[in-house]
Order: sequence, then structure tokens, then C-alpha cells
Amino acid sequence: MNLLISNNTEDVIITGDPFIVEKWNGKQWMKEKAQVNRIFNSIGYIIKPGENKMLEVDISGYYPNLKKGKYKISKSYFYQNDIPITKDKEHLIYQGFTIE
Repeated sequence: MNLLISNNTEDVIITGDPFIVEKWNGKQWMKEKAQVNRIFNSIGYIIKPGENKMLEVDISGYYPNLKKGKYKISKSYFYQNDIPITKDKEHLIYQGFTIE
């Protein structure tokens, strides 16, 4: 799956490869269990104001057992001004998808 991240802010944002998949159970979003022997590359993508970045997301490689249902991918990003980066400065973006 490809994710297009658009920076519609006036600040530089930084994101990476990690993502989380959650499934809608009819009442709330529940985190899916990722494959335990997979790791993400440790890389930071810099996206300038007004720019876009297309990221390829290997959902089946990290979450090979997803069943039919409504899902969302969440990715974190930080503003460049947030450096040094701490967990309380994390922002999240989401993209929904369905498996039929």
C-alpha cells in the first residue's frame, strides 16, 4: 500500500517507516498484533511545507494475519521545531482501509 503524506503546515515535519495497524471492532479501534520478527528501518523523512512524500507500507509483511474488516494505519510525525524529539511531542496521522 502507498501512503501519500502531505505537509499542509508552515513547518517542516519528520516521519519514519514505523506504523501501527488497528481494526474497528464495532465500538473502538483495537491494535493488531504485528509479526514479532520484523523490524522497521530507522530513517527520518523530512517533508517541507507544501510538499508531499509517498511512502510504501508493507502491511502484509508486518501484519500477515489480517482478516476481513475495517482498519486504519497510524503513523507518527514530529515538527522539526520539536527537536529534541520526545513522546509528548508526537503527532499522529491515519489512513483507513478495508479488507473484503
